[in-house]
Amino acid sequence: MSKKIMVLIVIAALAAISAGFIAVESVLAQDSSGWLQRLRRPHGVLGQVSEVQNNEVTIQKQDGSVVTFLVDDDTKFVDQDRNELSLAELVEDGWIVATFGPRQPEANQKPLARLVVILPADFDPEKMSGYRGVIAGVNVDAGEITIQTRDQQEVTIQVGEDTNFFGQASDLGSLEEEMLAQVMAETLADGSLLAQSVRSSYPAARKVGQIVAIDPAARTFTVKSRDGILTTFSVNDETRYRSKGDQLNRLDDLEVGMVGATAAVYDPAYPNPLVKMIIAVDREDLPRGGERFAGKVVSVDRQSFTIETRRGEQITFQVDENTRFRSLGGQVTELSDLQNGMILVVNAKKMDNGEYLALLVASQRPPAP
Repeated sequence: MSKKIMVLIVIAALAAISAGFIAVESVLAQDSSGWLQRLRRPHGVLGQVSEVQNNEVTIQKQDGSVVTFLVDDDTKFVDQDRNELSLAELVEDGWIVATFGPRQPEANQKPLARLVVILPADFDPEKMSGYRGVIAGVNVDAGEITIQTRDQQEVTIQVGEDTNFFGQASDLGSLEEEMLAQVMAETLADGSLLAQSVRSSYPAARKVGQIVAIDPAARTFTVKSRDGILTTFSVNDETRYRSKGDQLNRLDDLEVGMVGATAAVYDPAYPNPLVKMIIAVDREDLPRGGERFAGKVVSVDRQSFTIETRRGEQITFQVDENTRFRSLGGQVTELSDLQNGMILVVNAKKMDNGEYLALLVASQRPPAP
């Protein structure tokens, strides 16, 4: 999903704050693009090289599916001992682990690998398994960690001298309970697990609310959520800013009164949660009341349009002179600009006759064929 579509979806989700009909948790739960969750950790994939062509690598995963990704000058190639390698050292049928950053590629684009680990020739994928979850325990003396997986299972994994650490923690002693972890482990002859790699990060702090204070000197801003709780966040040079029209590029561009969705991590190097990304809009760009719908345009008439939701439900919306149309770049300003295939987020109210009247239509043109 492109960052433009993402901004439009979040703008519609932020409307819940002013309308008061969706709690913060519901806003996050309806995050179909998953951008907030993905900020917490990179995404990795294990596969066997099937083709290398220029800056594109194609691998086949264990389930038979195929993934093609891009590499560039910033992509790092290493072996299990962290020795630097290069793209030229990829071999057909060799096993690799490719790690992609948290940002999603633009529509119809392939993901860009940030790290590629070239596994040894004797690598046996049948002995390998991956675990992702929260660190529930660290025993330095015993040389092991315990991971609580998403299904609430606790898995104990040994850590050896050859275990590679990536991310926040550089060794076993640096790991902390409540950190997020992604572990690739080998099953030994006795059935125990030995970590080959451990990637760790601090958990995310997510907040949706109104910006009530900004301190450029301290590089902080404060958000007041719907429940009245104040949370102060820190920013750094890596913080990303998103807004309608790409008007936000730095902390100084934020304004008190804006409504924002913030994704941050708890980093002990900072006094407050460190913001990885904030999406903010002016309150006037939020609709007032109504219900939220998202889907693809399937028809456009003189005074109405119809979308199909992800569940396959078709909903028709009437428009009037008060219906507002929003799109990045100003491509859509009225009903006639809508086209089949466009992705819309619609805020609408139900009229006495049972039909929906569109209050705000946030749109994004479909990718060029």
